[in-house]
This record gives sequence, C-alpha cells and structure tokens, in this order.
Amino acid sequence: QKKIELDRTRFANTYFTLQLYYGDVDTAKETLERSREMYPHIPVELSFETPNYKVQAGRFKDKLIGLKTLDTVKRNFPSAFLLTRRKD
Repeated sequence: QKKIELDRTRFANTYFTLQLYYGDVDTAKETLERSREMYPHIPVELSFETPNYKVQAGRFKDKLIGLKTLDTVKRNFPSAFLLTRRKD
C-alpha cells in the first residue's frame, strides 16, 4: 500500500520537457522568441541556472508525446533533448 501511494505521488510530480538551449542570455532570448513564433501551441519558458540560461518547451506527462514533439522541434533546434523534471 505504501509503495502504491509513493508511485502515485511520484507520477503526479514528474513530467517531461524539451530543453532547446542552455547558455548565454542573448542567445537564450533569441531562442525563446524564435520557438514561440514557430510553435505557438507549445508553452516555452526561460529560466536561469548559474551561470547559464535555459529555454525549455512543453510539459508532457506522456514520454511518447514528448518524444514525438522532440522529433518535430529538432528540425529547427537540432541540439534539443527530452528532459525528465519533477515539480517543486
């Protein structure tokens, strides 16, 4: 019973996102704007992790959907990859 509850909590707090860029602020802002124009249906956010900025797109519960979206996004952002995240 404890394991079932732990698994439910872990599932509820875990999601997948696409990391499009990791680096300097100017390129991060350009990547953010470009991705918003190209994929208006995918939410994109800019965050800071010392000493670099990250541009991440989407929040997917289903890994398969994240991978399919990654295939599409990689055409314009070849260094993009799928990342597993936990909600804070």
